Amino acid sequence: MRQHHSRARCPPLCVAGILACGFLLGCWGPWHFQQSCLQTLEPETVSSYTSPGAPLKGHPPLSGSQRQRQRQRRAAGGILHLELLVAAGPDVFQAHQEDTERYVLTNLNIGAELLRDPSLGAQFRVHLVKMVILTEPEGAPNITANLTSSLLSVCGWSQTINPKDDMDPGHADLVLYITRFDLELPDGNRQVRGVTQLGGACSPTWSCLITEDTGFDLGVTIAHEIGHSFGLEHDGAPGSGCGPSGHVMASDGAAPRAGLAWSPCSRRQLLSLLRSGQSLSLGPSPEPTPGGGRGLRTPVPTHKRPRLQKSPLPRSILRPASSRS
Repeated sequence: MRQHHSRARCPPLCVAGILACGFLLGCWGPWHFQQSCLQTLEPETVSSYTSPGAPLKGHPPLSGSQRQRQRQRRAAGGILHLELLVAAGPDVFQAHQEDTERYVLTNLNIGAELLRDPSLGAQFRVHLVKMVILTEPEGAPNITANLTSSLLSVCGWSQTINPKDDMDPGHADLVLYITRFDLELPDGNRQVRGVTQLGGACSPTWSCLITEDTGFDLGVTIAHEIGHSFGLEHDGAPGSGCGPSGHVMASDGAAPRAGLAWSPCSRRQLLSLLRSGQSLSLGPSPEPTPGGGRGLRTPVPTHKRPRLQKSPLPRSILRPASSRS
């Protein structure tokens, strides 16, 4: 995925109805520099399990009436809501141990803040339905050098933990799987940091994505892959009028000269998708809607062949604090 930079502030991320002051954009640089940006979160929906038959431990989900009141409170004109289920693979847990929860939430807040950025043309609010931390490889998705089979494995696995009923309190619009496996293209090129199906957010079969844990640029990767799931293309397409560098949906992984934002192409594309309703349809709140459920609607035709979107390695993401402008 892409680039870096931004303003240091602390917007809330809605975690199961609990507003928790999250971590912030601007936490780029060496670990000692990032430490000053970090705070401890106590989310209510973190779960972990060690085998496929073990129950998911953690706090029970909100009841239907509680969820309905939560939706009403967070509904606001012009704001689009995305409900997310996040799973950290066993390799991520092995790397971060007891810090896994905090580390993942940090990057989620970075991605969530990018989706709130005015440059996108529509403000998204990311709601974390549940976080699952896999502590053992047994029962986890099979991530390999084959991107297609890896995505198929994650999508299939996600359907075992994400309730199909759109009105179920535990249902999420998208399932994000984080791995430390070094993703690669069929030609052996490992300059890739994420994969999803273009427009997959609207498909019950393909509403999943994989991101590689590469540090605090993971948050940018998350925003980039969610953009693909909504139907956004890479910047730099012929005739688009946008270059391949410098924005969230950049295709070359080059770092921007200024603060990270969405390109005019991404903005036009998203607004066009929202107007047409052909690929992406988001309600103003996660409340029930006739014939469609809440949140993301309008499924992608099942006969269409999956179109995988691969995202390149970001360059110059982390720089020493002393060299920053």
